[in-house]
Amino acid sequence: MSQLSFLDNAREGKNNWWMYLITFIAVFLVMMLGTILPVEILNKFNNNLLNSIVGLGVGFALSLISLYLLARFLHHKKLISLINTGKQVRWSQIFKGGILWAVLASSLTIIYMLLNPSAFKFSFNFYPFLILVIISCLCFPIQAFFEELFFRGYLMQGFGLVFKRALIPVIITSILFGVMHASSLTNLNQTLLVITSTSIMGLLYGIVTLADNGIELAAGSHIANNLLMAIFFNSGDATFSSLPSLFVSSTETVVDLIIFIIAAVLFVLILFWNRKADLRKVLYSRTD
Repeated sequence: MSQLSFLDNAREGKNNWWMYLITFIAVFLVMMLGTILPVEILNKFNNNLLNSIVGLGVGFALSLISLYLLARFLHHKKLISLINTGKQVRWSQIFKGGILWAVLASSLTIIYMLLNPSAFKFSFNFYPFLILVIISCLCFPIQAFFEELFFRGYLMQGFGLVFKRALIPVIITSILFGVMHASSLTNLNQTLLVITSTSIMGLLYGIVTLADNGIELAAGSHIANNLLMAIFFNSGDATFSSLPSLFVSSTETVVDLIIFIIAAVLFVLILFWNRKADLRKVLYSRTD
């Protein structure tokens, strides 16, 4: 089997282990401080849950900038090498991943809604909803793109330098992705479910990234998923459960997980139905 070109991008620039440690710590601190401080400042003027989304947008925007600076001037890597194996971003892949995921996830959720209407509560208040849409469309794409760039780009390529089997970096970064999303939860059962669901999400995005030699499909899907959850189908157990979303679900997180797994399988089958060799290389390829 041939090598996975996307993981080969890691060989560009400098790759000392301490550079990855410094970058990981620095980006994490910037993300935490950049998210918390804006929320604290905004809450002094108006204690609104939408402030948390603004904080996410600011924090992840600063994290994106810090990752770029560290990759460029510490690792001497070009940002595009963390995105794909070409010379420019494939915007068409971002839109393809986003549209396909939106159609699949929405369709499955609507089917479940029709089967179990009592699990959903409809709510519409024009002005708060409009603000939610605007803020979400500004902030969640930044968050999702950064997470794909950091986990599926920077970290997965870094682990690809250590492990010979290409699937191992996917698994490791998926677990890290899951743990990061559960760091603020206190309920053990909810924490385990969130870690499981987001780790499976990370596994999907990692496989798609390696099969497509770039993070764009994963980024598009990730952006669409976050926008759907915030604007249209908000889970009552979610971090932003009190947002003025169109529908608030009282379903258990395990139901959301089942819906996600079905959507993920369909997502991969549709995207790679005539590209089975690209999927096989993720499972069987080795790196030097």
